Amino acid sequence: MTNLAWRQVTLPVRMGGLGIREAAPHAVVAFYSAARAAEHIADKLTTLALTPDDLRLQQKFHPGLPSCTQTTDLMAAFDDAPVIRMQHRLSSSIEAHLKEQLMHDPDLSMEQRIRIRCCESKGCGMYLTLPPEVAQELWLDSSAFRLSVRLRLGLPIAAAPALCWRCNDTVADTLGIHSLACLRGTGRGHAHNAIRDALFVLTSRALLTPHRESMCFANSQQRMDLVLTSGFQGIAQLIDVALTSPLRPDVRKLAATEGPDAVATAYTEKKWREYGPLIIPNAQRFTPLVYDTFGGVSANSRQLLSTMATEYGKRTPEGIRFGRLQFFARLNRTVIGEVAKLVYRESG
Repeated sequence: MTNLAWRQVTLPVRMGGLGIREAAPHAVVAFYSAARAAEHIADKLTTLALTPDDLRLQQKFHPGLPSCTQTTDLMAAFDDAPVIRMQHRLSSSIEAHLKEQLMHDPDLSMEQRIRIRCCESKGCGMYLTLPPEVAQELWLDSSAFRLSVRLRLGLPIAAAPALCWRCNDTVADTLGIHSLACLRGTGRGHAHNAIRDALFVLTSRALLTPHRESMCFANSQQRMDLVLTSGFQGIAQLIDVALTSPLRPDVRKLAATEGPDAVATAYTEKKWREYGPLIIPNAQRFTPLVYDTFGGVSANSRQLLSTMATEYGKRTPEGIRFGRLQFFARLNRTVIGEVAKLVYRESG
């Protein structure tokens, strides 16, 4: 594992890492937060008879602690803050600083910056954080999990470069950059269909009455991936599913400079140009559902996903909250698992 990959590992999942913290950067703030939390007890103890040694010990570890650390300014900023969740806030500040250092490292390539930025997308690392009470059917199998983590960290997925079996005219690199961006072959179509089918099953269980590959336009033979005919106040909800890669050469600049969902969100404009003129006003509502190959989803489809997840949760015996978790976990497992299949042949 490279030094850059290890630094990414120690970041929280929401920042593109694996959430495996190093103890050293957080040890001081953990002690400081504990001291602040016990401050009211220490104040009561000062009314008792203390020996000179006790006083020196208290002075050393309570008021003098920040001045003895490298995080003086950070802890001083929180000195008057509420004690509740202080360690969490301090550690979050340290993690943000570590991520900033990583993103500005001169050894980090554009492709690596794109990968880390995309892995920050909300929910894309859900497969890494599923609670133990979630059914094992929502887990990735071991081979897909290992491959997905390697893609997330920018580690090699193949022993040596090889000719891409999809386009047959480009050498696929060992890091999977070309494998994720190549638009040739049937692999991306299989991934698209898997996401569509998973969404069909979920919306069926949510009683939203989905129709798959429906010809729903008056003057066109074009099909829509999913049409939901219930649950939207008499308006048909049209959904077109797509999978894109932020590592495509034509979108790398956008992916490197904008937010983590920028490429997926920009791709929805293409779908609107294709289907927008065909939508029947006041009778149909169209939402492109675009995922990127790191699990991020277009920002303008999040509200629809949340609505569908809530309806799914209402039909779940464990309740809405757990049902919503299951809904998003199933979709995330499908997307990440299908992307792993896309690059599996290059991994040998």
